[in-house]
Amino acid sequence: MTIHDINSGAIRSGGSHDPKRVDGGGDADEVSSVSRVERVDRVEISEEGRALAAAAEVGESMSPEHASQINARIADGTYDTAEVAEEVARRILDSGDV
Repeated sequence: MTIHDINSGAIRSGGSHDPKRVDGGGDADEVSSVSRVERVDRVEISEEGRALAAAAEVGESMSPEHASQINARIADGTYDTAEVAEEVARRILDSGDV
């Protein structure tokens, strides 16, 4: 395989590179007449993604009464037992997250 040196001098530092010139020739008018393409970003959410988001919203909603019950259990030390710690550890391992 042969590698041919094609106009590599224009990209080296210290070279005589004229930004108005395109492919070794042409006028500045030719370059300025080129129109720019407007970039537009777009995001599409799949039906599967929408279903996952809906399921997450359902799981995250908690009544204020239920939240206050949990806070009371935390405050009175209900969860500070070896049995609860073991159950939490078992559930974490069973979930496959660890």
